[in-house]
Formats: sequence, structure tokens, C-alpha cells
Amino acid sequence: MKLDFQGIILLMWGANIPLIYYGFICDAKLQIVYWALTSFLAVCCSIFTFQPRFSEPHLRPLRAATFGSLAMSTFIPVVHGIAAYGYRAQNRRMALQWVLCTLVFNSLGAAAYAFKFPEKWFPRRFDIFGASHQIMHIMVLVAGIAYTFAVLESFDFLHSHPDACQ
Repeated sequence: MKLDFQGIILLMWGANIPLIYYGFICDAKLQIVYWALTSFLAVCCSIFTFQPRFSEPHLRPLRAATFGSLAMSTFIPVVHGIAAYGYRAQNRRMALQWVLCTLVFNSLGAAAYAFKFPEKWFPRRFDIFGASHQIMHIMVLVAGIAYTFAVLESFDFLHSHPDACQ
């Protein structure tokens, strides 16, 4: 389970790096600030995952807040970029439709896992295939594919429009 969490942290951190790069291609200082923030939060989440003292029940809200903060480190640069540069510019730079698809698939996987769907409603029917943990992994895989399209579209736009910052 700890490796599952570590994989989630790595995916979240790794996905933020190109998102921030393309979203703030015209502002290197903001790139560095957001990269540092995301990296700091990812390290905190990793520490909380592997240090036994942080697995105590009374620290659950702190762990949840830390993971939530890492998730917000994706949301905040997107909103900031839209506010600073406008939706149209950021959609071209970040391929926001694919970022939204990524969010939807990851959220569906997280919800299936959190609510133990379908095994909670259909006991013993999904013990081998179709359990919430498997659904979560499939949704993460589909989200990763959607995110790959986002990065490729962002790459194509910015490399075919080298004057995008002017």
C-alpha cells in the first residue's frame, strides 16, 4: 500500500512539472516557484507515507491535508494561469480539455477506491476481478493516457508558435 501511495505521489509530482512548464512558459520565476512548491509537498507526502509515526490515527487529518495540498498544487497553477493570461491562451499552452479529462478519470478512480465500489455493494462478487483497487489503477492508467495527450498538444502548440510569449 505504501508503494501505491508513493506511485500516486510520483505521478502527481511528475504531471505537474510539464503542466507548470507549459503554463508559465513566459515566466521562469513562476515556474520555479510552482516547481519548488510542488516538489516540497511531494516530499512531505513521501515522508508521511513512509514514516511510521505519521500513520497514527490522530495524524490522519494532517496526512489528508498534505495530500490535498499536493492535489491543489495542480489546480492553483491552472487557475492562476487562466487569471493571468486568459482561458484561450492557457488552453492552447496547457491543453486544458485533456487536463480536465485527467482530473475526471483520476477522480473516478479515487471515488471508486474511497467508497469501495463495487465490492461494498456486491460482497464476494468482485474479490478477484473488478475490485475498487483495480478500478482505481485502470482509471489512473486512462488518466495518464489523457495527460500524455495534454503534454503532446502543449508541446506541439509551443513548438509551432515560438512567439507565444509576445
